[in-house]
Amino acid sequence: MLVLGLAAWKWTPVTTWVLGGLLLLLAADWTWSAVDPSGWSELFRSSPCLGLAMLAVILPIAVLGLRRPAVAGAMLVGSALISYAAFLSTIWGDTLAISSSLMTSRTVTIVPTLVIGALYLIGAALDHWGGQTVPATPAPDTPAAEIPEPTDKATSAR
Repeated sequence: MLVLGLAAWKWTPVTTWVLGGLLLLLAADWTWSAVDPSGWSELFRSSPCLGLAMLAVILPIAVLGLRRPAVAGAMLVGSALISYAAFLSTIWGDTLAISSSLMTSRTVTIVPTLVIGALYLIGAALDHWGGQTVPATPAPDTPAAEIPEPTDKATSAR
């Protein structure tokens, strides 16, 4: 997890593909456990293996989000939604299990993952569409000639 986090910081393009591949492996595992829950029930019902595996992949993706927020946000939101959908499909129809589904190790990792991914996506959207920069409010006694005009990020970068 630490190695992937450092790689996400130093070698962002390569690590993006590696973390995407690991996320696909986790998604395949979640799908398999949803399709055939009896095969996985002995191992995963009594241990937090999937929750810990998700945490081991999600933390480096969160580090990746410091460099590439749109990609990391999409990965985080997608992994949270796929994981919870697969989990709900394994317990569908059992009212007691559905009501206690918010008290599992997988859910403990899903909720923060969903929130952080949504924040990364909002930040990336604001960075992409927020072209106007607003200057600080001038002091009340500043003459009108000294008040700076708002600048556009696209024209100020040229």
